[in-house]
Amino acid sequence: MRPSAVRFPFIISFQQKDRGGETGNTVFLSSLQNLGRELKVLSQGNEKNFSLVLKKMIFLESTLDELLEAETSEKDERVHSILEQEKQKMEKFFIEMIPILDILDTACSSAAESEELELSNGLEILNRKLVRLLSSWKFAKSANKGMKFDPLFHEAIGTGSSSSMTPGSIMDIIESGWTFESKILRFAKVIVVK
Repeated sequence: MRPSAVRFPFIISFQQKDRGGETGNTVFLSSLQNLGRELKVLSQGNEKNFSLVLKKMIFLESTLDELLEAETSEKDERVHSILEQEKQKMEKFFIEMIPILDILDTACSSAAESEELELSNGLEILNRKLVRLLSSWKFAKSANKGMKFDPLFHEAIGTGSSSSMTPGSIMDIIESGWTFESKILRFAKVIVVK
């Protein structure tokens, strides 16, 4: 009696001999032939079924790709929304900082006019460090003396004459202007050279 066909030919050891005296190689080859014949018999008449299975697999793959893409774009939208909310919070914080910076500017000007040199120097150092720190977060003054007047950032409240400055430049700053990421939070009120 001959042994039944082996379904997993890779398990057969090439050194074994079956009961009929055949070597492992022969058993292995005959098992492969039997497997090939079984696959051929299974595939006959089932072309439609294989075609349907293939179509379903392609559909499932494309659906999975669409789901993964939708999930990625949804994550991107959430991240963008969170970043926009944080930017709005920062903008609100900087708007609330402007009056405090105005008070510090006034204190620096008053201390400079007084006789107390140490107080004046200390306030100036504090003011410079605070402005430098805020500018690292993209919150900055929009006007400096000598810079060219720009109506997008400055509001001219008067004109003056100066022999040392070019016409159209800022001669004096009455009220500091501030920007956050190049967006105007407050226009600078300035005196412009005629």
